[in-house]
Amino acid sequence: MASRLIATAAAVSLVVAWATTSIADVGPKPTMSFAFSLGQNLTISKGALLMCQDEKCGDPHPLEPLGPQRFTCDPQSCHAMAYGFAPFGMIEITLSDGRTLRSNVFGRGSFNAKFRVAVVGTGLSVQPEP
Repeated sequence: MASRLIATAAAVSLVVAWATTSIADVGPKPTMSFAFSLGQNLTISKGALLMCQDEKCGDPHPLEPLGPQRFTCDPQSCHAMAYGFAPFGMIEITLSDGRTLRSNVFGRGSFNAKFRVAVVGTGLSVQPEP
């Protein structure tokens, strides 16, 4: 009888432990989407979202992959999802012609922010979509 009671208590403990650990991280995450106007048959080879605490971006650090949090790029666009973004950011993109360009500093925008990006001289211009 005592062994049956211990087995039942152990089973209930396992179910409770499983239920409390399986519900973590279920809410929506803020996102940023970047649509590029590259021209001249250029594509994006790789990119990074640099997060900053001030509008001068004197302390940039890349958004680190962590669970669903990450910054990814395809040949014409980039997308970020995070648990939370810093107040300001910049993007750094390497193009198919080998150039690495950095953008102006921009604010994080709305919960699901969308930006237009254009190559301007030796840099990138990031502007929020209306």
